[in-house]
Amino acid sequence: MTNGPEDRPVRPRLVTIESRPQRSRAPMQAPATLAILAVLFAVFLGMVAAGHGQFMEFSSAVDRAFGDKENVLIRQGEWWRMITPIFLHGGLVHLLVNSLSLWMFGAAMERIYGWRKYITLFVLAGIAGNIGSFLHTPAASLGASGAIFGLVGAGLAFPIRYRSIVREEARASMLRQLLPIAFINLAIGFSIQNVDNWCHLGGLAGGALAAMFIMPDALIPPEERRTGGASVGAILAILLCLAAAVMQARRFPQDAPAIAGADFNIMSPVGADGWWAIGVPPGWKHVNDGHALAWTGPDEMRLVVRDSTHDDTVRSWESAPPAPFVRSADVDGHPAWRYTSSGEGTEVEAIAAGERPKIVMAMVTYPRAKGATCKALALSILSSLELIPQPGER
Repeated sequence: MTNGPEDRPVRPRLVTIESRPQRSRAPMQAPATLAILAVLFAVFLGMVAAGHGQFMEFSSAVDRAFGDKENVLIRQGEWWRMITPIFLHGGLVHLLVNSLSLWMFGAAMERIYGWRKYITLFVLAGIAGNIGSFLHTPAASLGASGAIFGLVGAGLAFPIRYRSIVREEARASMLRQLLPIAFINLAIGFSIQNVDNWCHLGGLAGGALAAMFIMPDALIPPEERRTGGASVGAILAILLCLAAAVMQARRFPQDAPAIAGADFNIMSPVGADGWWAIGVPPGWKHVNDGHALAWTGPDEMRLVVRDSTHDDTVRSWESAPPAPFVRSADVDGHPAWRYTSSGEGTEVEAIAAGERPKIVMAMVTYPRAKGATCKALALSILSSLELIPQPGER
């Protein structure tokens, strides 16, 4: 961070930031914003190719193969999924809305902070948004909106952090413009389904926090600017994004087969106290099965999920689980058990996980004659089981 004297007078350059730039010069004043937009559209075209030309809406399998935020995979060590979702979008409308927002607001922020610090802010805010999403929602997500909200957060923090050297009328003007933008966009997010508001809030907070430590170039006279530290920050941010892209590209051969098969929708129990989630392939039909949740799919496949919150039931599992089950790797830090069984023409794959006072069991059955294809899909479904921490739980 480069700090200037607190009593430094406001330079005329600060005034030009608030004025509307000349249309012909705007692109040259926001090279980093243009570069980010180019990356977003290039990645989008790659997703279109992988998704067989579905411009309006991609499948979750395409999103997964390109590195969306999925909690289960992040917990398995795919840390780069905190970064790659920043550059992914779920369809053409999603991309266009975020691109327009980035151009309208990001270009102005780039002129305030300078392209080097702007890139650092954008990436840090995007990561903060994905961390917020990871901590508070099990749903998969993607998009640049967390990073864009971070730029809004930086814009809100800027006139407050440097209030002693930013004129009062300029400060009031920025806050009057940005506060409604932040409030309206958050309100829209909370009123529409399938919007990751935790990502928006995390990005907003992350951008504001980062802005408290990054001195805008607009407040530093050109002759006093030291670009070394800003260049290092931008280079590190770019290298981090490239490393994430390389790591996901290395995973792509393993993730790509899912595009044709295990294209999951995340399902969870109805009600505010839903505490587990599991991936259900689209097209599977929800059916009634007594006190269990059940879905049927092609090739006579069937998924049944039962849960219990009876303390005695869970205690019995912890002391002596049913004979077919054997202890396996934990699920989200909770004990888990697995079993595989072959009956008369039927194969069974099952998992149970939890600890007092809750436990959930998921079971997939399929005809033995269907062989490896059904088995691979069954194992993918079971591996998607996730236990969701409730308020007061760690």
